[in-house]
Amino acid sequence: MLALLVVLASVAWPALEPAIASVELRKSAERIRVEWSRARVEALSTGRTVLFRYEPDGNRYLLEYQAEPGFRPGGEPQELSGEEPQSRESTLPERIAFIEGEISEVASGETAAAAEGEWSEPIVFYPDGSASNAWLVLENQRGQSIEVSLRGLTGVVSVSEVSSSTEASP
Repeated sequence: MLALLVVLASVAWPALEPAIASVELRKSAERIRVEWSRARVEALSTGRTVLFRYEPDGNRYLLEYQAEPGFRPGGEPQELSGEEPQSRESTLPERIAFIEGEISEVASGETAAAAEGEWSEPIVFYPDGSASNAWLVLENQRGQSIEVSLRGLTGVVSVSEVSSSTEASP
């Protein structure tokens, strides 16, 4: 009986693998959506500018918190304490990569610092609730991709459906 289950699993696995890879890609895109939403809330609640950078053709991303004094809503000055993180690096699953992206600033005062080394230009989340307009494309090892986009003026983040590189374009 156990041998029969092993044979059935080995026959079914190749059929299930694309679906599993698609779910993992969707979960990674949702993770970026959540990170962007949290970055916006962090900027709004603390008065600090938050930067999101990613590793092009890699799976790492970085959230950086501006070190200069910020202002809480209501105009109350806030100094960063030594206990607060200046940056936080995270990774997506090993089989997922940032393959493409475009970032454009919204009109909100200062511009962010240029990219350093292997990181992308920053997606900026400002204390007034605005952010950079941005979209990123994530891809898995099977050639499936998904797009995550950010509307800077409203902070709305949307995630597309998973598409495959074998799908024909009109």
